[in-house]
Amino acid sequence: LEESLGNGFRTFDIIQFQIQGLQIQKVSDTEYRVSYTAQLTGRINRQNPSYEDRASVTDTVAITTDGPRIARTNGNNLWKKKW
Repeated sequence: LEESLGNGFRTFDIIQFQIQGLQIQKVSDTEYRVSYTAQLTGRINRQNPSYEDRASVTDTVAITTDGPRIARTNGNNLWKKKW
C-alpha cells in the first residue's frame, strides 16, 4: 500500500480517495472483517481525463497493543497498481 500510494503521489498532482459501503464484522475478540468499496482518482494539473480505479476490498483488521492494524487484504488489486 505504501509503495503503491507513493507512486501515485509522484505521478499525480491531485489524488482523491473515497470509501463507500463500509461494513465491519467482529470475527473474534482481536479480529474484525472490514469490507468496503474504494475509489481512487488521480489528476495531473487538473487535466482531463483523470485516472480512476475502483475495487471491492475486504481487510482483516487485528487489534494489537499498538491499536488496530490491517493484518491482511483479500480479493482486490487496487493497491498493486503501478502508475
